[in-house]
Amino acid sequence: MVDAAFPRIFIFLIIFFHFKILLAQTEFSFPFFSFCPKNGADFSAGISGDASLNSPDLKNNFFYQFNKNGKITEEGKNLISDKLSTSNRIGADGNYGLFFSQKLNCRNDSVATESEINSSWNYFIRIADRTHFDARFPKDLFDLAFYGNQKFKGDTAFLDNTSLNYLRYQQLQLGIIHSNEKKLSYGISFSLLKGEENYLAQLNRVRFFTDENGEKIALDFRGEGRYTNPSNKGFGAINGWGFSTSLFAGYPIKLIEHNTLVSVEMNDFGFIRWDNKSNFYKADTTLQFSGINISDIFLLNDSVLKSISPDSLTENINSLKTNSKYLSYLPAVLKGSWLVDWNKFSFGLGLAYRIKANYHPYFLLKSGYKISKIVSLSTLFSEGGYGKFGFGVEAALKLKKLSLAAGSNNLEGLVFKNISGGTSGYLSAIINF
Repeated sequence: MVDAAFPRIFIFLIIFFHFKILLAQTEFSFPFFSFCPKNGADFSAGISGDASLNSPDLKNNFFYQFNKNGKITEEGKNLISDKLSTSNRIGADGNYGLFFSQKLNCRNDSVATESEINSSWNYFIRIADRTHFDARFPKDLFDLAFYGNQKFKGDTAFLDNTSLNYLRYQQLQLGIIHSNEKKLSYGISFSLLKGEENYLAQLNRVRFFTDENGEKIALDFRGEGRYTNPSNKGFGAINGWGFSTSLFAGYPIKLIEHNTLVSVEMNDFGFIRWDNKSNFYKADTTLQFSGINISDIFLLNDSVLKSISPDSLTENINSLKTNSKYLSYLPAVLKGSWLVDWNKFSFGLGLAYRIKANYHPYFLLKSGYKISKIVSLSTLFSEGGYGKFGFGVEAALKLKKLSLAAGSNNLEGLVFKNISGGTSGYLSAIINF
């Protein structure tokens, strides 16, 4: 019986990435930097990070089983397979970094004019390690990977419209924020990107047929893939360079004597150009394999062995294989938010979308309560993105010069492992001086 290697590699990459990003530690956003603090501090420094994995189709119990012993029970596989459709999604991100910020001509003293209080310039520098993964896959790919092609005896596995993007890079970001006398705030940043690793695959048409006796298979394949130099890996690897920019605008609005802030952002709009040691595969072909007829096992020779070697099969499949430069675009984020402070309560609405990243519109509802002058708790409800419904909590501690925040958007994934595929966490620490 012939087994399918590529689907297993595909699924393994998803699972490996899930547990890798949990080592990372909130996504960068311009409001992350205070514009004009009232404690007289001119400088800020800190660390921040986030990690997330979500899927409306794969569930957490599936990932946990694989991580525990590398095996999935039949019950676990059946639970996933029975609910998959012809098009399923998964996405993950991991980011962590350091930043430094300085507030320029920022005044809050008793002799400052209203214009001086409301007008300020800030700049920031940030370095970060960024990882992103997203994929779209059909039910037959999952079944082929975890049940083998025995499940498709006398039938065809349809693997059409499978796509994958794995991206890891490091970022040096420089930005500036201005708040004018009309209380309008806006900012822009530019980033230099060092490309570490990338895998891109787009399989438009893949049909895998197995006959009743498992003695013959046929493959109808049309697709392409790119990946960076496999011999140059690790944090220090340089396989490409890129550039990105981010924009922000926010405006406070008075609503029934309460402060509100409306803001819009575009984050990470850019690209990475990978070097000429990158690999490019493209194929539009059909392949049939009926085994090798060996009349005498003691008469095996090099020509027979070569005909069944992996390299020989690869040569038959690949109609084009080259080394060349290529350009990949970052999964840019577009988002808007509305925040309200209401005495000890706060309320927020958010909407986000990622460009060309197998991403659905993401909605967020956040409500918070200040338990004391230094402690506040928030609850978060979300829908969309790379998952379905999500529930989370956030805790924040604000001392005179130190601010800490930690939380998760996906506690439902810890409680309902067979229902949810969401896992996430974030952490930030800021000191003002």
